[in-house]
Amino acid sequence: MAKELPRCPQCGSTSFDLLDEEALLCQHCGTEFDLSTDLCPYCGFLNPPGQKFCAQCGNSLAVDAVDRMLSDRLRTARQWREERQEVIRRQVAQDLLASQRRMETFLRQEQERLERERQAIAAARERERRLLITWGVIVLFVLVLGVGLAVLITLSQARGG
Repeated sequence: MAKELPRCPQCGSTSFDLLDEEALLCQHCGTEFDLSTDLCPYCGFLNPPGQKFCAQCGNSLAVDAVDRMLSDRLRTARQWREERQEVIRRQVAQDLLASQRRMETFLRQEQERLERERQAIAAARERERRLLITWGVIVLFVLVLGVGLAVLITLSQARGG
């Protein structure tokens, strides 16, 4: 729903010139309106200059210094909170990125450590395999030598005896 343009309470025109941030001038009848006192802060109705209460909703048009100060402080507090939230969001994003980088570094180092451990285990197994083969050859050699000696002893006893 489009917002309806305010009407001049003097002539009903909706054509205004903006004099500054707080003043309007009706192009038709030339009436000047102070938006800080003539525009109702509750319903947005444009009242004739000098009114104390809104002709549409009946609320007071007088915005005292305390209301302005509270309004400014609320706006300032809201801006401060939004700025703090943005700072916190950025900090959280930076912390998350730093955490991801640390985790990636940790994982890479852990993978490298596991690879070195796997290689060390493979090398130890290869050493054990070679040692077993060597001992197997020695045992076989001793066994063959023992059998050969037994055969020689048996042959020499059979001849001599």
